[in-house]
Amino acid sequence: MKAFERALREAGRDDVRIAVGSWKFEFLPGCDRFLPQHVKLIPLDWEVLHDLSQMRDAESRRVIREVGKHRPVLPVVWAHHDDGNYVGRPYTPHSDFHSRLVDSRASGFGIIHWTTRPLDLYFKSLAKQVWRTTEDQPLRITCGEMAERSFGPGAGEKMAEYLRRWVTEAPKIGRDTSDRFIDRKLADSADVVPGYNERMELIDSAKRESKAVAQRDRLDYFKGLERYITDVHLTEEAFRRSQELYKVGDLAAARRAMVSCRPEEVIERYARTSSLSGITRGEQGLVASMNLRWLTHYVRYRQMLGAEPVRYNFSPTSHDPLAQSMGTFTFHFGPEREVWECFGAKETGASMFAVPDDIRISRDDTVPAAYEEICRNGIESDKSVTITLRPIMATGGRGQANPGELPAGRYGIELLMLDPHSTGLGRRLFDVSVNGETERIDIFKQTGRANRILVCAYPVVLERPGRLNVTLEPVKGKVLLCGAVLRPGR
Repeated sequence: MKAFERALREAGRDDVRIAVGSWKFEFLPGCDRFLPQHVKLIPLDWEVLHDLSQMRDAESRRVIREVGKHRPVLPVVWAHHDDGNYVGRPYTPHSDFHSRLVDSRASGFGIIHWTTRPLDLYFKSLAKQVWRTTEDQPLRITCGEMAERSFGPGAGEKMAEYLRRWVTEAPKIGRDTSDRFIDRKLADSADVVPGYNERMELIDSAKRESKAVAQRDRLDYFKGLERYITDVHLTEEAFRRSQELYKVGDLAAARRAMVSCRPEEVIERYARTSSLSGITRGEQGLVASMNLRWLTHYVRYRQMLGAEPVRYNFSPTSHDPLAQSMGTFTFHFGPEREVWECFGAKETGASMFAVPDDIRISRDDTVPAAYEEICRNGIESDKSVTITLRPIMATGGRGQANPGELPAGRYGIELLMLDPHSTGLGRRLFDVSVNGETERIDIFKQTGRANRILVCAYPVVLERPGRLNVTLEPVKGKVLLCGAVLRPGR
């Protein structure tokens, strides 16, 4: 602390004050003993995640009260939390919040949150409660005031009741700090849908025709948010039911159970809802996160059922070692919203190449235009390379095995190649081995020029559930691969 304060003095920053904060409240007594008394302490009320807020009763607040006798303590409460309480409504605001702060001898408070709009009611309630003229204002009054402002005159009583029920009863879900957007079992739909229907009736009772555009947008926003949360529960429930059938070996029933699982549509509806009156950065982040960490698990499972092609793009991947949980997967989304898992140097042990943007890539009319972007990157190696084709995301977070299997049956393999360097025949030769069959590849010879896409197709049969290996063996120069597609039923 002395070192930091000296640095501030030398920098001429007498306007800056130093405070110390941390998760939970255990650090308060130690910091109180050793730090100068003018230093503020800022504890985070993290245990609210487990319904054990430090502000909940007089005894739990005692640790704040004891330290607050000697120095400023500013507890920080949570509007919502990323692990399981991130989307939908915030936590229910504390009642009698001013009285709790006084009892704690707190010299102020803070709120930690992510930037999504449904948190407004949480902020407004706590802010109202600490003003002298509205001290400890009940939640129902704040809901009524917010309903009048947000939805217009005449909506107060019905929409006030809606907001009160929403902030006290509506479900909270993901996102989790893991490779999955939702990493826990959600409530059964039977426990969610009745409340959803009742709250939707309250919204529908508001007279839309007499309202301004902004007020109608707010009504539609809450309707869309309610449907989104309910759809996530219904989608996850069907997903879970299908997985249970898969585990007992009933593949046909598992496929039927997945018919109602359309996470793509749920994400699209959420994006449209969030765009009402302008999407926030937090909502944009949720759309991206759902595509990367929710949708992809459904794609993987469909591949395990033999209901969707497996696609790999050999391109650079992202792994931030400074992140709380270093990135495991990188994905490419095609023009038809198809999901490709990206494999780069880390995943394959091969080196990467890239075709510059100003170089035109050519293709036959039979080659999909989407393959042009796939073939702008690739791997190459002067050693043998084996690629295992199986459902995407075969490695879980922190290196855990998560392989999955392909169901037995017929498949078609497409290997996508493009030679960016060769200028003549025989400059780059390698053998491709698929399911015991070997073919020698000379990309330049087969395409007639550099930077032209070659698609090599191989029919295969998987006799039992498992995976398929493709081996590239160098003959002259380096082996090369840009993408791979495994199509079931071919």
